[in-house]
Amino acid sequence: GKAHWCTKQKQQRPRSKQVTMKKIVVLTAALSVALSTQAVVVIDTFNAPPAGGHVIVNVGGFLNIGTPTVAAAGVLGGWRTMVLGNTSGAGIAQANVNNDGAGTGTGILSLATDTDVVGSLSVLWDANGAGLGQNITANPIVEVDFAAVDLTGGSAIMRASDGGAPQPALGVVVTPGVAQFDLSGLGLNLSTIQSIEMVIYTANGTDIQVGEARLVPEPHEYALLAGLG
Repeated sequence: GKAHWCTKQKQQRPRSKQVTMKKIVVLTAALSVALSTQAVVVIDTFNAPPAGGHVIVNVGGFLNIGTPTVAAAGVLGGWRTMVLGNTSGAGIAQANVNNDGAGTGTGILSLATDTDVVGSLSVLWDANGAGLGQNITANPIVEVDFAAVDLTGGSAIMRASDGGAPQPALGVVVTPGVAQFDLSGLGLNLSTIQSIEMVIYTANGTDIQVGEARLVPEPHEYALLAGLG
């Protein structure tokens, strides 16, 4: 009887391990599904409208020549508003979507200012005033690809609103690479964000190219999601 009991236990072990592995697979799959709701949400890839469809220019005292607000496919909220502000200088400042300034560069937001111009560019996503109604609880970080920056550079901040006054995230010095802006500590209701706004402050003779803006999860959740993918 004792030998029979031992044999029976040994036969049950593989089944026990099999059940445990099944539970692990199920739990992993469930976690993967949960994290998939936290996947990257694209705000803007700057590849719409076609080149020439969203350009604004400041020349001397004439500000924002062009169409500041345009409908754009694939953009969060379906609309993008760009506004240039010159704080000094009488030269030219220009923001150009889908053009790197040389007639090429799809998926690029190009910002260029003359050597005597210091100013700013606001890029606003708010569904043309209707409000985004975007839940960013699982994706509270705005990540921006600065594709190219000349030597003079500039700085940038990110603002967001849940329907009240926009609150700014911490600013960054603009350098080539990825910049992150954490919106989770601004006291906003992250379940109903109505607007997101990037403001780039230029130095004299600035040339900056932006490749994409997106919402991503907190870093540790992002890493776990990538590991499960």
